[in-house]
Amino acid sequence: MSIKYLIILFCFLLLVPLTYADATASFLGDKELIYDFDKPKGETFSLTRVIRVTLGNESGRNIQDLSVSFYGIDGITASIDDASKSFYLNPNTHKDITVTFYASSSMEEKTYTGGVLSITGTNLASQNITGFTVKINYPNPTIRAIWDKVDWGNVKAGTSFKRILTVEEYYGYKNASNVTVLIAEIGPAELLYSGEIGDLDPLESKNIQVNVTIPQKGLKPGTYNIKPIITSTSVITSEPQEAKYTIPQPKMEISKKTIDMGKITFEPGKDTTTRIITISEVGGFTPIEGLSFSLTNGPKGWVSIKGDDYIAPGESENYSFSITLPPDASLGDKDWAYDLKTHYAGKQTIYLYVTVYFPGIEEATGYLKNLSASTDSQEEKSLIQDTLLLLENAKGKTEIRKIAMVMSVYSGVRSLLSYLEDSEKDLIDGKLISSADAIIKANSALNKIRIGDENLEDAELKLQSSKSVTAAQNLWQRFAKNVLKDLENKAAETKENDYKVASLLYKRMSEISKYSGDEKKAREYQQTQQLLQDRYEKSLLSASEDVKKAEIMLRNARSKMFQLGEGEGTFYFVYNPLDYDEVSTNYESAIKNYETAESLYRKAGEIKDAERIAEELQILYKQKNQIFIAFVAYGSILVLTFIWFMGRVTIGMQRFKQDDRESSVGDVVIGED
Repeated sequence: MSIKYLIILFCFLLLVPLTYADATASFLGDKELIYDFDKPKGETFSLTRVIRVTLGNESGRNIQDLSVSFYGIDGITASIDDASKSFYLNPNTHKDITVTFYASSSMEEKTYTGGVLSITGTNLASQNITGFTVKINYPNPTIRAIWDKVDWGNVKAGTSFKRILTVEEYYGYKNASNVTVLIAEIGPAELLYSGEIGDLDPLESKNIQVNVTIPQKGLKPGTYNIKPIITSTSVITSEPQEAKYTIPQPKMEISKKTIDMGKITFEPGKDTTTRIITISEVGGFTPIEGLSFSLTNGPKGWVSIKGDDYIAPGESENYSFSITLPPDASLGDKDWAYDLKTHYAGKQTIYLYVTVYFPGIEEATGYLKNLSASTDSQEEKSLIQDTLLLLENAKGKTEIRKIAMVMSVYSGVRSLLSYLEDSEKDLIDGKLISSADAIIKANSALNKIRIGDENLEDAELKLQSSKSVTAAQNLWQRFAKNVLKDLENKAAETKENDYKVASLLYKRMSEISKYSGDEKKAREYQQTQQLLQDRYEKSLLSASEDVKKAEIMLRNARSKMFQLGEGEGTFYFVYNPLDYDEVSTNYESAIKNYETAESLYRKAGEIKDAERIAEELQILYKQKNQIFIAFVAYGSILVLTFIWFMGRVTIGMQRFKQDDRESSVGDVVIGED
């Protein structure tokens, strides 16, 4: 090329403006777009990817109006945020921009191919990026159960109300088949409802009416959750809503915690006293249950308490406290403390006090005269008369000690006659042990008469009280002798066949003999009582061991059998004929052990245990017979089956031989020409 043309080209390059290449875009990341829909239908679902804008020039460029679009797959769109649409790109650098791909929840659940991402912008080379695939995954039916009211608040015992549980498929993609709702963890509440929902289409809902009943009794305070459990033959996701209700603590109020029972004495109509208190439940929701009184302080046998152990919510109950003066009671102030306990309403203490005072001599005289008129026993009349003379002689005496000792004799005589009357009545009714106990108590009353007599220093009174002591001793000895005779006869009858009763009889015989002054007899009876007690304990131990052996035998036998049913109607079947002998032997051994245990329980005097074993024996007798009958029937079936089988085999062999012979008839024999 000539110099002239080179100069012209150089000048042209100096005068023409420089031009630069546009920026380019590339796609980074995976082109497979997988949408796992985890929200209800209608909501937006998106995924993000990155594109990189690169500039290779020596000079920077302003990228403007950058935009993306997606086509080739309906339902998928793409966009970038506004801040990324315009920017300055330095030379030889790049910028990463996030692209968001949106999927419509109305698309069909499958895999799509052929997606194209188009990228355009000022100073950017337009580009179509191909090869995108889209996979749509819809969730399983999502079923939730929603209560019309989540917190039911405090509930009242004995009330009923209704709640609505709405069951719905709320994601809207797939249906669920055979939906069932079970309401669990309900606490003490009783729920009546039908949990059969059936099929649920997408976005379909059905209501369950739940009838709630709160029992009147057996309520434990606390907050209880009500949890629905949703099941279906389809694979589902369940979202049950829990409800709750509260059984509050019962609140107890007592009208009076310290009770003045007044004064009582040893006279008819004056020897008892009653007071009433009111206990209320004031919370209004939960009853007071398990209300009971337990003595923590004070003499036993004086106080009786009547009243229910249950107080309904918001209601009140009356409780009566009655004191009956025992015949052998001492004088003075008496007090008691009772723990009032409940299941959940707390604990309180109730205090009672009463004063026991001497009856006046006139009152005591009147009582004995009435008592004398009501008895036909000359010995009793004599004792009463001697005591009346003692009381008459005590009139006009002012010394407290003398009066106290006279009244001790009177109180003892009164108690003695009362106990002897009880003993005679129990003896007639055949209640020997109760009769003997009354004789022993009468001896305590006799000691009270002796104490009063021994501490009397007045000679005139002493002379008369000694007569009361002698008459009381003679009367007690006569009653004790009669009771002791009947005790001996009964003990002889039961000594070999009822160790418990015989032991109790000999114990009373020993005590009565001791109080009668016959120490030798008392020791003999005590030794016999100890012997019977040992027999009783050994019999119970042996019976218990026999029962355990029988139970082991039965378990061994029943392990070889097939069981149908429960209780008395249980049917046992020996499925392996070879095990029948072992089963039968175990049953026989169990029956023998049970029979021995029954006999031992009867000898020990534990009749309830013996009757229980007898009932078990009756069941075993029936079962053993039923097992035998079933075995015979089963064996017969097996034998018949075997005979039938052998018959079929025999017939088959005969037919085979006949067919073989018939096949040889008609054979063609070719001879020589």
